[in-house]
Amino acid sequence: MLEKESDKAEFSKALKIGALCIVTYTASYIMRNVLSVSSVQMLKDGFTKDKIGSISSIYFMAYAFGQLVNGRLGDKVKAKNMVVTGLFMSGFAAICFLLVQNLYMQIVVFALNGFGLSMLRGPLVKMISENTIPKHARNICIGFSAAGLCGPLFAGMLAAVLNWWYVFFSVAAITVIMGILSFAVLSFYERKGVIADISKDDKKEKTSYFKMFLIDKFLMYLFVGALTETVSSSVVFWIPAYLAENLGFSASQASLIYSVISVIRSVCPFLCIFIFNLIKNKDRLLIGTLFFAACVFFALMNFASNRWVNISSAVLALVCVGCVSSTLWSFFIPSLGKYGCVSSANGLFDFAGYIAASAANMFFATAVTKFGWTRLTYIWSALMLSGVLVVLLCGVLPLKKVRKV
Repeated sequence: MLEKESDKAEFSKALKIGALCIVTYTASYIMRNVLSVSSVQMLKDGFTKDKIGSISSIYFMAYAFGQLVNGRLGDKVKAKNMVVTGLFMSGFAAICFLLVQNLYMQIVVFALNGFGLSMLRGPLVKMISENTIPKHARNICIGFSAAGLCGPLFAGMLAAVLNWWYVFFSVAAITVIMGILSFAVLSFYERKGVIADISKDDKKEKTSYFKMFLIDKFLMYLFVGALTETVSSSVVFWIPAYLAENLGFSASQASLIYSVISVIRSVCPFLCIFIFNLIKNKDRLLIGTLFFAACVFFALMNFASNRWVNISSAVLALVCVGCVSSTLWSFFIPSLGKYGCVSSANGLFDFAGYIAASAANMFFATAVTKFGWTRLTYIWSALMLSGVLVVLLCGVLPLKKVRKV
C-alpha cells in the first residue's frame, strides 16, 4: 500500500515537472524556427538570401558554442535562473532584431538569441534527472520530441497568417511570457518541495569536465551523438532534392513526402523506449543493431528498382538513426545525474552534433555535385557501418570508471 502511494507521488511529481519542461522547451523550439518560417516573406521584403544565410549561420554558431559554456554553467547554477535568463534573452533579442536595420547589428542580436536558447535544454534535463526517478526522467526527455514537432508546426501556422514582422514579435512575446511563467511556477515548486533548491547545495561534489570523459560509455555516446546528427541532418536536408532529381518527383510531391517523413521521424523516441525495455536496457546491442540496419537500408536505396521501395528504405534508415539518437538524449544523458554533470554533458553532445553536422553538410554538397546521389547514399551507409565498429570497439576496451557523486 505504501509502495503504491509512493509510486503515485513520484508520478504526480514527474507530471508537474515534465509538463512545465516540455511546454518551456516547445516555446524555445518555436523561437528556433522563427527565421526559417519567415524567410519567404523576408525575401519579398528586401532581405537577400545571403543576408538570411549569414544571420542563420552565426545564430547556429552562437547556439553551438553557447552549449559548451552554458552546459557547464548549468551544473553550477540553479536551473530556474538559467532557463528564465535564456528565455528573456532570446525574447528581447528577437524584438531588437525588428528595431535594427544594419546587417551586422541584426547578426549580433540574433546571435544573442541563439546564445539565450542554448541556456535551456541542459539545465532542464538536469532538473528532471535530479528530481524524478530514472523511469520518469526517460519518459519526460522522450516527451521533448513533442517540442521538435509542435514548435515548427506552430511557427509555420503563424507565418501562414501573419506578416513576418508580426511573427517575430508574436514569438518574442510568447518567449518572454514563458520566461515569466517559468519563474513563477518553478518558484512555487521550490516552496512546495516539488523540486530541490540546488542553490543550497553548492558544495556538492561535481565530476570535473575532463573526468567526465572517463565515465563508462561516455566517449561511445559522444561519437554516436555526432554521427547520428551528421547523418540525420544531411538526409533530411537533401531528401527533397534527392526525390526530385534522382527519383523524378515534382517539387510539390517532394515537399509532401518530406512532410510525411518528418512526422514519421517524430515517433522514433517512443519506438525507442519500447525496444529499449524489450531488450532489458542493453544499449550497446540496441545501438549496434540499429546502426547495422541503417547501413543496410541506405545501401538498399541504390538497388531498389521501385522508387517507393527506395523511399521506404530511406525512411526506415532514418527511423533507425532516430532511435539511436533517442538512446543518447532520453536514456544516457539523464542517467548522468549521479555524476553531477548532466548539463555539461548535454551541452558538449549538442555542440559536437551541431559542429559535425555543419561541417558534414559542406562535404555532402561537394560529394553530390562531383559524384552524384549514388555515392552519397553509399557514404551514409559507410558512416553507419563505422558506428557499428565503434560500438563493438567500446564493448571490448577496458575503461576506468568515475566514482559516482
